[in-house]
Amino acid sequence: MIFNELTSALSGLIDIFVEWVEYVRHPFLACDRLLVDYETDQVRLKRAMKIWLSSFIISVVVLTPLYNRGGIGLATLGFHLSLFFFVTLALLLTSGAIHIGLLWDGVKSRFGDTLLIYSLFFGTFSPLFSLLSYPSLAILFSSLKVSKAQHLGSWETAVAVSKAFSSPSPIAAIPLQFEHALTVVASLALSGMFAEAVAKYYQKDRHRILSSMSFSIAVLGIVPGLICAWFYYYVVFSFV
Repeated sequence: MIFNELTSALSGLIDIFVEWVEYVRHPFLACDRLLVDYETDQVRLKRAMKIWLSSFIISVVVLTPLYNRGGIGLATLGFHLSLFFFVTLALLLTSGAIHIGLLWDGVKSRFGDTLLIYSLFFGTFSPLFSLLSYPSLAILFSSLKVSKAQHLGSWETAVAVSKAFSSPSPIAAIPLQFEHALTVVASLALSGMFAEAVAKYYQKDRHRILSSMSFSIAVLGIVPGLICAWFYYYVVFSFV
């Protein structure tokens, strides 16, 4: 019985991984295939959540060695569920901001369609950003453990974490610089791919879509971004 359950679980994980690999290899083809039929926003939302969940599971696996160093195992469901809620909230808020920005610019955006396209690109490639975030997360977890050992409060801990990032050790400074540079390059590349897919789907100019995205993130996304950043810090602070 246990063997059958284990086999079923592994089979499900393999299916998730194979589907994720296909999205990584052919994101534009996957976008065309998933958007071919006219569906309700609820159906689009379910498709987006499936992609998002698959990418989240892979990200958890990628970050497991780092989580283990912070005392967080795969069985720490409270942390992983809270984190999934955080990234899902970030997904919905960011997609919503882009959706509003597109409408503001005269593009007849449907939230479900824009959400699905965003999930296909930024969701599918989120494990890459998880891998790139190793240096900063290592500093974050280390600073939190030291602060908790000194019995510092949440505000004092936040100050200590800020100092750790602003004045990293020489050993940590170089990986942080590489992380920042690669993250910027990857973000710009994905933004261009996302804009290309949105422009093709809504039959608009790519530069117009990029302009709408820039407005959405820079203006509409400030408050949601701060909320998500605070929630992420709170979750990590609570479990490390």
